[in-house]
Amino acid sequence: MKLHKLSLQEYLSLGYVYLIILGIISDVIYYKFLGVDILNYANILDVLISPVNILAHDARSFFFFLATTGFVFYLMIKVFPRMQAKQQIQEQAAAAAGETLTTPAPQFDNSGWINVSLVMILAMFLGYGIGKGAKTGASMRTGVHQMTHLLQFTDQQVREVKIVGQNSTYLFYLVEGQKEVTITPIADNIREIRKIHTAK
Repeated sequence: MKLHKLSLQEYLSLGYVYLIILGIISDVIYYKFLGVDILNYANILDVLISPVNILAHDARSFFFFLATTGFVFYLMIKVFPRMQAKQQIQEQAAAAAGETLTTPAPQFDNSGWINVSLVMILAMFLGYGIGKGAKTGASMRTGVHQMTHLLQFTDQQVREVKIVGQNSTYLFYLVEGQKEVTITPIADNIREIRKIHTAK
């Protein structure tokens, strides 16, 4: 089945599978910078929502993704059909007059624009994983971190930490002076997570 013959629903399904794959790759790259094999700590739910997490936590990625996909779908749904309809009218008019078009009819294929958008989204996810991972990894090497949250554990212990990742089961964080990520199960272990509001 040719790509440009797919229905909108099939495009959306294939697109989400593509985003899941990119989300997994981005997470693996990011956590590799932190010395963590994230696949050992992820369940199927984490895998399915990984692209959503990335887009939800980074406004620039979210708006870039919306702009890219919106532009491609606009071409597919509005622009290309109008061009094809216009070309058909020209061909019918030429046939009725007993003439043939002197120039070959242009082919408006969706696959070229789709391929371009896939590459752009791939670059966005890879850039997110590499850029964020490199920045956090550099911070880890110094052992100096800007604390972002207060964790209250079930034993009433409270600790200032810098959270560098989280999924449905585990919390990944750094404490002051620490150069390795601490991985803590959330259930039955952490009672409260409170964001530290720094003065501007």
